[in-house]
Amino acid sequence: MLHYVGLDVSVKSVSICVVDEDGEVLARGETSSDPDEIASFIFEHSAKPERVVHEWHPGHLAHPRAGETRPSDHLH
Repeated sequence: MLHYVGLDVSVKSVSICVVDEDGEVLARGETSSDPDEIASFIFEHSAKPERVVHEWHPGHLAHPRAGETRPSDHLH
């Protein structure tokens, strides 16, 4: 079964939602914005997510690869 992860990133925290291919919510929570805590939450609820996406607003500072990425691009 495919899993997808959505991130809503702010300076101090990240809201995370893991869904399956049918859109059923498998996990929802919040962590600090520490990358290790984010990765830990994701892989606790989805061993190998198909895709990780994050909210992005025009005008906000963002990484050049903002938007949709493969989990292996940023999460180890």
